Amino acid sequence: MSAVSILEFTSTLRRTTEWATSTDNDWGLEAASADSRGMPDTEPATIPLKRSSSRVAEDVTAAMALLAMGVASVSFIGYFAANFYASMIQHGPFQIIRALGGLH
Repeated sequence: MSAVSILEFTSTLRRTTEWATSTDNDWGLEAASADSRGMPDTEPATIPLKRSSSRVAEDVTAAMALLAMGVASVSFIGYFAANFYASMIQHGPFQIIRALGGLH
């Protein structure tokens, strides 16, 4: 998700004052004694950004990163599976189970 997409998404969210339409006075304070020097109710600042004319580079980069992570995951799991299988052949299943903490 690019920075432009994030800004477009956050600009559609409601402001915090719209979520709390009524004030809950659970602390037992009087409304007159409450500190009302909070932040002023202003609109959030918007950052004008230009959308890139082409997203091909971004899409290719994301696809290559996803492919690299998939290859790394398969290689990592395959490496452990091959070593486990080789140790099963070399030592036998009961020795492996004993080494992993079973059959005390």
